[in-house]
Amino acid sequence: MRFTTPWFFALSICLVIVVLFYLFRKQFEPYVTSSNLLWEQVMQEYQATKWHKKLQRQLLLLLQLLILALLMLAMADPFIKQQGIAGEQAIVVLDTSASMSAEVNDKTAFAQSQEALLKFVEKRRHDQGVTVITMGQKPTIVLQDETNTRKIESTVNNLRIDYSRPSVDSALQLASALASTSSSTVHVYSDALTEETLGDGWEVPIAVHNIERTTVENVYVSSFGVRATTDNDRATGLVEVKQSIQGESNIELQVWAGNDLIYEKTHSFSGVDPLYIEIDNVPSANVYKAVVSSQNDAVSADNTRYAFSSESVSAPIYAVGEVNPFVAKVYQQLGHEVVFAKSVAQLDPDRTAGLTVVANLPPDDWPTGPKLILSPTKGGPFQVEEAVVIAVDIQQNASDELMTYVDLNDLFISKANPTTTSLEPVVSSGDVPLIQSGHYNGDPVVLLNFAIEDSDWPLRSSFPVFFYNALQHLTSKNEHLGYLYPGELLELPVLEENEAYVFNEDNDIIQNVTGEIETTTPVLPGLYHIQSQGQPIYFTVQMPVEESELEIAPSFNRGEGSDPSMAVAEMIDDYIWVWFIVIALVIVIIEGEVYRRGIRVS
Repeated sequence: MRFTTPWFFALSICLVIVVLFYLFRKQFEPYVTSSNLLWEQVMQEYQATKWHKKLQRQLLLLLQLLILALLMLAMADPFIKQQGIAGEQAIVVLDTSASMSAEVNDKTAFAQSQEALLKFVEKRRHDQGVTVITMGQKPTIVLQDETNTRKIESTVNNLRIDYSRPSVDSALQLASALASTSSSTVHVYSDALTEETLGDGWEVPIAVHNIERTTVENVYVSSFGVRATTDNDRATGLVEVKQSIQGESNIELQVWAGNDLIYEKTHSFSGVDPLYIEIDNVPSANVYKAVVSSQNDAVSADNTRYAFSSESVSAPIYAVGEVNPFVAKVYQQLGHEVVFAKSVAQLDPDRTAGLTVVANLPPDDWPTGPKLILSPTKGGPFQVEEAVVIAVDIQQNASDELMTYVDLNDLFISKANPTTTSLEPVVSSGDVPLIQSGHYNGDPVVLLNFAIEDSDWPLRSSFPVFFYNALQHLTSKNEHLGYLYPGELLELPVLEENEAYVFNEDNDIIQNVTGEIETTTPVLPGLYHIQSQGQPIYFTVQMPVEESELEIAPSFNRGEGSDPSMAVAEMIDDYIWVWFIVIALVIVIIEGEVYRRGIRVS
């Protein structure tokens, strides 16, 4: 034990003063009493011969001396040397990726890392701040230079896994930038971060604390797809299953088409090579689900994968109204069946979903689903105005997917109808939008504000290319938005004036995205859909496959100098003066009790 201010030991003279007070206190002379008090005197002498009574004579003196000694030691600011956290602050990077959900000994790797992190920050100095950075889909600073212990514990305990891949480089770059300004050390808590993944070239000391575990068994669906055949009512499916160990595993596979269970069977396989399971005669459905189950499975979030049907035959195109024959010819050349109708009432209500091309029809006669709108009627939701002469050069948004391999800068258009709408202009002439895209009542639409016959477009090579792009743009997001990762940015196919919500598989509302043009996908893997006024649009959130390939890696230090361990830990001064104060207060209470008992006896 050492002392910061040893000159306070000069106060030991106070101990001598207290002793002198006791030596020179007032003395009392004894008096001889009559013999009838003999027995009373004998009893008093008997009581005085007890050891604790003898000790009581000097106990007050001893307690007062001890109190003064403790106060003197506290003012000398004593401290002891012990191992602590190097640097001005403790910078901690916590892995929140999907692999941290693996359970070992009935506890996830993430929960074990949380406990280890909190035990680690207990070693910090009382004035040493703590910075916590999560290493998930993107690095996030959740605490910065925080010294409040309760807030640190509460924040760390409230952190959750985001089921993404770890952003190792960006998280460590952020942590290194903070550490370099405060001469601190970066501590990483992960499940299996290797030295190869960490790499070299870091200018600050880094300590990697990996979870100690042996072999981890994990069985997961690595791939799942369904493809339609020439028979529109049936399809074929393929499920790929993997495991993280070399041993033999027994799995049970279930495949669902919508709400119907269409396949259930037990399979056995061994080694890390994938198991391919082909499923025939899969009925038509919007969404398919493959679920695998096995004993001693470490991760449950990767046991389920979803698939959307991939059509091998071309869906029909519905031409409603006065559709230009050149447009219909393009889609026929692309291999689509074109169904002509004067109105929506002439179409089969149970028709196969596909793109509808409408021309010179009022909005009340538009069908639901994706639409390519030609020559819109005046008024309506887009506030179509009288046609005006096009006299200004044409400009186009070359970055829009509708304009891929399309150049309309020298296109001739005699007249067009101006509109006032929230649709995004893709091609325009001055203030007059010529081609717009967006959503109407929750359905994707492309709007051409001019008649095809009022232009020379059918004579140009860009004509069939544009209508092919329009078909892909409108139908690719009609029923599903594809396969996404947790926390990924998602463009919303809804209008600002429509209410829109994100639902999970249990039809619980997850997000209110009304008025939003984009959002981030939910954290938990699963099937979701966006519901507005039109049909639900599905998307699936899935774990990155590499996060299911659980590895084992030891902890290690990467520091400066020949001894990396000294770069991540140091001997710190743990001041213990407060304990001397606490002991002194306890002795004051004891002294009061001794004094009270002494008065009562006397």
